Amino acid sequence: MELFELSNLAPIVPEIFLAVSVLGFLILGVYGGNKTTPLISFGVILVMIAAGMLIHADGRSLSGFDGMIVSNPFIMIVKLMILFGAGMVLMISTEWLSRADHGIFEYPVLILLSVLGMLIMVSSGSLLTIYMGLELMSLPLYVLASIQRDSLRSTEAGLKYFVLGSLASGMMLFGMSLIYGFSGTISLDAMAMIFNETAAMTEPGAP
Repeated sequence: MELFELSNLAPIVPEIFLAVSVLGFLILGVYGGNKTTPLISFGVILVMIAAGMLIHADGRSLSGFDGMIVSNPFIMIVKLMILFGAGMVLMISTEWLSRADHGIFEYPVLILLSVLGMLIMVSSGSLLTIYMGLELMSLPLYVLASIQRDSLRSTEAGLKYFVLGSLASGMMLFGMSLIYGFSGTISLDAMAMIFNETAAMTEPGAP
């Protein structure tokens, strides 16, 4: 399978749309400043709704990039739940940010970027895309934990979260390397077949 075929993009159309939207909102915030925060927050919610409409809801199972990205009805439902939950969080927290005078434009952009990582992780068909999605989800959360720049507690929370996340990321990579060393593949489907065959061979009475 050629990696640059357009058919490979079918399972990740919502993710591509979110990635382009993140760049657009970031540029808008940089040039407009914090006064654009309400506009960006409203735009992020609309983008999440549009991304949900772009998710294939016809029940087909799709695969792209040689199985590194997959999509099926269960994954579609989880994606819709993530988008709905993130939209609710943004609507609830935006009011608090405006009242607490912390309405910086980066907040909704970071939420959208973290949602993008969640969707990639859900659609992962290999260990590599799982790690990429997890890191893309986690890095914005480190910044969100320390979003109140003048607060000592917020800064401490962001630093501790970053240290804990870095340690967990390293341990996860070490575990993935062990799994790859045993199975010889990073594909989840291939690993499932190998593990099932190994389990069948080790069962009592197996030939």
